Amino acid sequence: MDLLNIESIDTIIQLITTLVCVIISITRALKTGKKAWIMLFFTAFIYFLGDLYWQIFVVVHGHIPYYSYIPYLSWYASYLFFILLLIEVRGEREKEKVNPVLYLVPVFTLGMAILYMQKEDYIGNIVCLILMTVLIWQGVAGLLDKSEKRKKYIYIAVLAFCFEEYAMWTSSFFIAEESIRNPYYWADMAMSLTFLFMPLALGKAVDE
Repeated sequence: MDLLNIESIDTIIQLITTLVCVIISITRALKTGKKAWIMLFFTAFIYFLGDLYWQIFVVVHGHIPYYSYIPYLSWYASYLFFILLLIEVRGEREKEKVNPVLYLVPVFTLGMAILYMQKEDYIGNIVCLILMTVLIWQGVAGLLDKSEKRKKYIYIAVLAFCFEEYAMWTSSFFIAEESIRNPYYWADMAMSLTFLFMPLALGKAVDE
């Protein structure tokens, strides 16, 4: 097994950046006691565990998992904590009129789920459809809310994360090549940078 192939390099970079996010988040959580930091800690830590299992599998078996519920369940759980994070950041709100733009979110996520289901994995795609619809809805709603300008960076960061996930899923659907030319790895490296940006974005939203 070549430990310096693009798959391993990509995963190791993301392990480092998610670990940095974990350390900063737990440090801020212990210092401030704010739930938002706890949610970010669990988001990054659970995502880190999924990546760690993936990398160990690659090292031991010499190839990526064709399908394994262990890392995927970890990543699904991180989406749930992302949702809880945005709910915490937005706080309790009075019932408000839904911006028509938000209805484009389920149209997009359902359309993508139908595409991905061409390669089966119906349960996984349905889970992602539900979680991503809620997560993107929360992110877009926060970004469109003019009273939430101070928190816009965390919404941008979460939406960037979602865009990068969809970029990787779409690339994987069409391209199986494990090389630097595959857009999958560029999107995944962008996600690694997004994890580094998360603590800064959350700090501006809840600490100022």
